[in-house]
Amino acid sequence: MSEQNSLYSDEGSDDNELSSGDEWLENYNAEVDHGSPDNTPVVSDEEANDEDDAAPENAELVWRETYEELDIDPFIQITGPSHNLNPNASELEYFKLFFDDNMLEKIVSQTNQYAAQNGPDPLWSDTTRDEISAFIARYNPNKNQAIDEAMVAYKGRSVAKQYIPSKPTKWGFKVWMRCDSKSGYCHKFDIYMGKETAVDSTKGLGHRVVEKLAEDLHHKNHHLYFDSYFTSIPLLQDLLSNGIYGCGTIRQNRKGFPQDLKNAPRMQTGQFVGRQTDNMVGVVWMDKKPVNVVASNESLIEVDTTNRRQKDGTNATHLRYE
Repeated sequence: MSEQNSLYSDEGSDDNELSSGDEWLENYNAEVDHGSPDNTPVVSDEEANDEDDAAPENAELVWRETYEELDIDPFIQITGPSHNLNPNASELEYFKLFFDDNMLEKIVSQTNQYAAQNGPDPLWSDTTRDEISAFIARYNPNKNQAIDEAMVAYKGRSVAKQYIPSKPTKWGFKVWMRCDSKSGYCHKFDIYMGKETAVDSTKGLGHRVVEKLAEDLHHKNHHLYFDSYFTSIPLLQDLLSNGIYGCGTIRQNRKGFPQDLKNAPRMQTGQFVGRQTDNMVGVVWMDKKPVNVVASNESLIEVDTTNRRQKDGTNATHLRYE
């Protein structure tokens, strides 16, 4: 330690101490490997100069003191973004330029690998590209979409809080939702804030809700499904005019529902009777009681059927909408 200190001390140093310090440094350099951290051979400046000197000399290379204009070809490469999007391109189209399929596959792979490294989890199942796409809101809606309401439990103070005694969750926020029938992903939602005043009085609340939730699906030929709270003949007509197909159960007292279907004859379970007008069909199908359906996305020419097992073990045939 004293020898090492003598190398850096200005006090009390003499030739003997410096000599011993020099000897220590030489021994240290001889013992320590000064190679690079990754064991790559280290080339000193002297070695590099030696290599330059050993290179063959180009006899045609002549340096002049006079100057001439250099021959420089113009740069013609297109710079900036590699994709030219339409001026009206959506935010999603810009996002896809950076999060393409390769990037998503990498995220999926690393996510599953990380989960495996952290030990088994009974609640975990490997993620997929569709799931990751949905998670980061890149997921394009599938053909079939469902519109319904949901209650978010809340008992605090809020002007948006609703009380619906018929619901399992009686107090909370009432939310209208449009969800993907394949992934379950909620593409759009709207919180019900109570009765509106400045609205189109010719359209009921259910009609307005569906139109608002489907406003970004126009002319893409999506199929929307909803229950009798929302379904009406004018709604299906308006959706059709915007390039959207609809299907839903309907209350018999809705305007426009076929009069003869309101008085449909008694039928056996699984039987049905239907009517058609333009690009829309109305059906009464017998389950335990009549089920009324209107649709613009199915024909009655060739009706698909499927069997449903009853509590007594028998099968009941009913209509199937793809």
